[in-house]
Amino acid sequence: MHNFDEYEQALARQALVSMVDASGSLELVRGSVWLTEEGGEDLVLQAGDVHILQGWGRLVVEALVPSQLRWRLKDVQSETAASPTLVAKSTP
Repeated sequence: MHNFDEYEQALARQALVSMVDASGSLELVRGSVWLTEEGGEDLVLQAGDVHILQGWGRLVVEALVPSQLRWRLKDVQSETAASPTLVAKSTP
């Protein structure tokens, strides 16, 4: 049985989140995001969508509108911490 940590994260429009080797899933609670995984296809997720993370390589998520994310992660290596890391934020 795997133990997953769950995180809720609000993103402003055009805010970016980046992680490396993220394993688990991303659920979009509200809003719309552009998701890019290294070696995979770019996806646009809408509220209610769930994406299973591939578990290797870089992952970048950009909020197309103000959005709420729910991460369920195992063994994540973010840029600076063990939770999803906000790497850039637009100014309103």
